[in-house]
Amino acid sequence: MNDYSSKNKFDGIELSIEMNVIQPTKIILMTEDLNKENILKAFGAGAVHCMPRANYYELSHIIRTVVLNGNSIEVLLDDYAKLKKDAILHQLSPSEREIFELLEQGFTQISITRTLHKAESTVKNQVSSILKKMKVQTSKQALEKIQFNGYSRTKTFNKKKPN
Repeated sequence: MNDYSSKNKFDGIELSIEMNVIQPTKIILMTEDLNKENILKAFGAGAVHCMPRANYYELSHIIRTVVLNGNSIEVLLDDYAKLKKDAILHQLSPSEREIFELLEQGFTQISITRTLHKAESTVKNQVSSILKKMKVQTSKQALEKIQFNGYSRTKTFNKKKPN
């Protein structure tokens, strides 16, 4: 369970992403403002349930429901993750998608040039185009953005704390 609007170092969304990196976990997020945007962010970050903080008295029932019936929501979350991935990758050309798939498999740019029989400069330019379209700075951030349904863990956790 996590509070979406926490004033701690991490908010609930960031903490949910970090927790799921360490160990896939069933997460219930609580928020003061239960609106469509917050619900989508919560599910995108790996939560299996999102509830208003005012309904704290329902928490034990919700925990039991999630533990006993978690599989049904997990099917929906898997489909949601695939749709988010498709939406993000839709902006890439077929050639860029091919390169991105190889990056997902752990290929380096050098190994991609060998595998696809392309010039190193071509692959480098296509990777740069992918990063620009995905609004990230590194291949690692691009992969995280796909893995975390539109959120880059690196961007989220390397923010400077306000003074």
